[in-house]
Amino acid sequence: MFFCGLNVKSTVPKYIDRQNVLVIKTSVMSELEDNTENGKNNNDVKSSSVVKYQSTKNIVKYRELEKFTDLKMHPSNWLRDAFVYEMQDYWQKRSHSAFHNAMSQSFKMAHEFVDCVNDVDFIADSAVIKRLLKMPLSKSQVSVIVHRVGSTLLLDDFDINASLLLQEQENWKWFKEFLTYTFLEDLRSRKKHLTRTQKSQYALMEKTLRSNFIHYSLLDQNEKETKETTRNRSPVPTQEICDEQESDNPSVPFPTDLRMQRAVVWKFENIQMLLKTNLPIFGGGNRPLVSLRLHDLDKPINVLTGLDYWLDNLMSNVPEIAMCYHLDGLVQKYELLKTSEIPDLEGSEFSPSVVKDIAQNILSFFNNNCTKQGHTYWLFKAHNDDIVKLYDLTSISEEYKRNAEVDTEVENPFSRHVALLMYRVAKNLFINTEFTRSVKQRSIINTLLANSLTLLSEEEYPELCASMHYMQCQLLVPDAPDMWQSWNDNENEESSSDSDLSCDDDLPVESQTSSVASTSLAELKQPHYLRKCPLAYKQFQLATGVEECCLAAIASHAKALQVYTGANNELRSAGMLKSTVAYYTLAEQHFNRFRYNKAINCIHLATVCLNFFQRINKTITMRRQEMWSLIFRLCADIHVMSHQTKEKAARSEQHSQIEEEIWSDEDKRIYAASLDEPFVNGLRKYFKLLIGKVASYHLALEIYTRGLEAIDAESTKYHIGEIQKSLRLRIYNVYNELGKVALREFQNMEDNTEAMEKVLIECQNYFDIALNGFQELNDKENTALVLLNLAHLMRSKVALLNRDEKKDVAMTSQERACYKKAIDLYKQALIVIGDHSPDIRSAINYELSSIYFTMAMLIQDFSTEGSCNKQQVENEVIDLLTNSEKHCQLSDTFPNDVRFSHLGLIYRRLGSLYHQRYRETNALQLSAKAETYYTDSVTCFQKTPKSNPLELLRIQLERVALLEHHSKCEFVENEVIDLLTNSEKHCQLSDTFPNDVRFSHLGLIYRRLGSLYHQRYRETNALQLSAKAETYYTDSVTCFQKTPKSNPLELLRIQLERVALLEHHSKSVSNVKTQHKLLKKALGFVLDACPIIAAIDYGKLETNDEAISLVGIAISRLQFLLLSLHKYFINLKTKKPSSDLASLKNFYQRSLHLSPDILIQDSSEFSDLCKDVQAIFPHLNF
Repeated sequence: MFFCGLNVKSTVPKYIDRQNVLVIKTSVMSELEDNTENGKNNNDVKSSSVVKYQSTKNIVKYRELEKFTDLKMHPSNWLRDAFVYEMQDYWQKRSHSAFHNAMSQSFKMAHEFVDCVNDVDFIADSAVIKRLLKMPLSKSQVSVIVHRVGSTLLLDDFDINASLLLQEQENWKWFKEFLTYTFLEDLRSRKKHLTRTQKSQYALMEKTLRSNFIHYSLLDQNEKETKETTRNRSPVPTQEICDEQESDNPSVPFPTDLRMQRAVVWKFENIQMLLKTNLPIFGGGNRPLVSLRLHDLDKPINVLTGLDYWLDNLMSNVPEIAMCYHLDGLVQKYELLKTSEIPDLEGSEFSPSVVKDIAQNILSFFNNNCTKQGHTYWLFKAHNDDIVKLYDLTSISEEYKRNAEVDTEVENPFSRHVALLMYRVAKNLFINTEFTRSVKQRSIINTLLANSLTLLSEEEYPELCASMHYMQCQLLVPDAPDMWQSWNDNENEESSSDSDLSCDDDLPVESQTSSVASTSLAELKQPHYLRKCPLAYKQFQLATGVEECCLAAIASHAKALQVYTGANNELRSAGMLKSTVAYYTLAEQHFNRFRYNKAINCIHLATVCLNFFQRINKTITMRRQEMWSLIFRLCADIHVMSHQTKEKAARSEQHSQIEEEIWSDEDKRIYAASLDEPFVNGLRKYFKLLIGKVASYHLALEIYTRGLEAIDAESTKYHIGEIQKSLRLRIYNVYNELGKVALREFQNMEDNTEAMEKVLIECQNYFDIALNGFQELNDKENTALVLLNLAHLMRSKVALLNRDEKKDVAMTSQERACYKKAIDLYKQALIVIGDHSPDIRSAINYELSSIYFTMAMLIQDFSTEGSCNKQQVENEVIDLLTNSEKHCQLSDTFPNDVRFSHLGLIYRRLGSLYHQRYRETNALQLSAKAETYYTDSVTCFQKTPKSNPLELLRIQLERVALLEHHSKCEFVENEVIDLLTNSEKHCQLSDTFPNDVRFSHLGLIYRRLGSLYHQRYRETNALQLSAKAETYYTDSVTCFQKTPKSNPLELLRIQLERVALLEHHSKSVSNVKTQHKLLKKALGFVLDACPIIAAIDYGKLETNDEAISLVGIAISRLQFLLLSLHKYFINLKTKKPSSDLASLKNFYQRSLHLSPDILIQDSSEFSDLCKDVQAIFPHLNF
């Protein structure tokens, strides 16, 4: 076999093996015009061929005959060469014996090369294709039968007289009526008539000469015969030729034709054809491929003959033709021509571009009118007629059948063969796994099967029809439920690509085509412009939705069982496996729609089907283990969810009552075919929904465990590991649900009896099993949820521990322990969940906020056990409320109305607490805190959709009380200022009083006034108050320094208050330079306090506590100020030597370790410290 890409001027072909032949259908079209400038035809047409089969593997070298060789005499090898008969019965042997007598040539070729069907446009004998291409140029009658199989057309000659009128077949009566009353009447109306092929004496003689010519050309050199031997041989009598020609097997006298048989895929422009050709091809020497032709020298080569030679060479990819001319049977000469030169032969000129247009127009005509799958059409052109008509014989026979009497038999004899071929093509595509992965390709197979089923009788071919139903079932459903996504993942991609091949609006679709179509020869010769030739017929589309696919697969399986119950185990098991996947998928669909009754019934059917599949296929595979585990898992899910979504399930089931019965006829048929009573009886309880929730949960645990037992625990193939983990997760989830049911039962119990203790222990056990299981699987979210449920259990215990609903009592130690245990569980849940689930984290934070608030409320509203002072209680409440506010803020994904309402209560209680403290201490900062919390509380309540008016009213009343008390405090403060001012006035007037007493008293007055304005400044940040405070502090220092023996502690206290005033002032300004200036001034005040500290006589003090406290404050302020100013001093542009900076650093490092005790005991250390400071600040006097 060989392959040549032909551009007519091609060279030596390439030989390839048949198994490696690839037939690729392309759509390359180009518009070619006649080259009239040079009087030459444009031969640049695109043609190539692939040999699928040839009877001889080697090209035979032909012998050029001597001049005057008499071709009327038979050569010595005529009908006696064994080589001639080596492939004589090729087509008969290669064809299926069941179809040998009835099938036409195109059917035989299609069955032999079934892989080409649906890939090529035509399957036919080359003579039929040539007759169609020559039809617009010829006056001869053309009669061709056309069959549509997929996208391929099968063409055969149709001799009405030989095949019908002479044989008078009974099943063609309807066709005779059609011919008589419709067809012939139409011909008569156009003055046309049927013609019968007449075999003239001359035509028979020409055929005999051609046969002798081929045999002479095959003689070896050592078998050459002399002219005398040739002349002495008597010619074959004419009558013998006539008898042979009219015999039943007209090919017997010409066995060389059979010897030259080939099957080729010819691509002509954008048209692909599978052809049978018997063109004699020879080679050898400088002529690797050449065809031989015998022609009468007295007769010129006309257009039809030249076109015939040209097409034969193109189909066989032969670049040259050897013409042998004879006169009255005597060889005259040879002429060698290139194939590209044939269109330009004198007397037979034709345009290849016109032939190309004719071919493309014929294909378009067929595609637009032969639109119905499996139908048989008849193309007819009468002699000397320019109208070509196409009759849909299948539709005509069906119409006659509808109008005929009941007992009248109406049959299309081609239907059976078309149906069988479509089945074989579909099966060939089906076994190709690559082909069945695509939705579009599965639709093609389904189209072939559906059309084949419409043409075949189920009573006559039950096994074949059942096989096709099984195949349809397998096309609709994948082999496993997890393959649905990949099963349909390319549907969108293919639908977009299919849009390029969709029918144009002006193309007729299947429902619009009539039984008769026609065209003219002139239209067939029109230029065929560059455009695609889409098929106008519609395919049987596969179901698109998952549920639709499952129902269709079940229907196909049930139909197969109905048609034929004796199918082989392979088909039956495949059908049951597909039905298993279909029922499981339907169960999932019903489960997602809360139709649990339908879901459990589908699971029941899936279980029965899978058990039947397992009985036939004994080998345990991973896929089967996976399927069992999935079925058990979904079955248990249905039992669990039927109680968790009871209201939705009730509404869904009520809505589905108007639908058909739960088990359809198809379901019952499949169930009956696969029922295994012992197996089903063992699982019957699994397929009935229970009323009790606890009983359903325990049954689900049993089913989940059954699913775990169905798989290999150590397997890692497929999704076994994932399924095993999901089953274990579901088991622990059921334990968690059982714990929740027990917890609700525990909470609803009224009396503290032994039953409550039992339920409490049972609840704790369920939660512990769930917690340990989820921790083992490292499931953080479910672990956190179980911890949350355990915390709920601890809080539920509190409600039953020493609690009297009619009396408010303090929180007991047992209750406090339960609360703390719950808090620990909440915190553990927060650690576990981390950042995995914001919703769960928010829920935990809100629960934690709630328990903190509850504890704070109990402690704040009721006295606690034990003896602890009020300050400790208040501090504990503040800590609890602060934690509650913190976690409530973190529950940001919680509903805002709940969250803001809870925050409002927290802020109100904090405001009330600081309000109470303010009333007790009159500290203005407490008043400010209380007002801030009250304001925040009002803001939170106003953000809730329905704000609580009573809470808002309570907050406003408390704010009024706060302001009333604040006004009273300001009145007292002003009264103190007035008293101190009067005291200072009268002290100034006592000028004759001893100075030490008078100045000491004034110093105290000024210090208290400074402190009072200092406090006001910290509350209001009014600069005039800061200036007043500094003035009074300065006056106080001046007064103390005028006393003979100044009080060092008072001076130290004043300096420290001045430092605090400057620090607060520095915080209120934004300019960095000003801040550093104020801090440096404050540092100077601290350093001024150093000599004061050195002058303290600790022996004369009643107690050293106050002195030590003040010195410690001084040291801490010194450290803070040096730390704040360190960077500033380094960056300061100063002329001080670097030693000063080093001294500053050393002083700072040493001051970090300085304490009052060391200062007192080591005076030399303090002296060194003062020297270091004075080195940096020389203006200071120590």
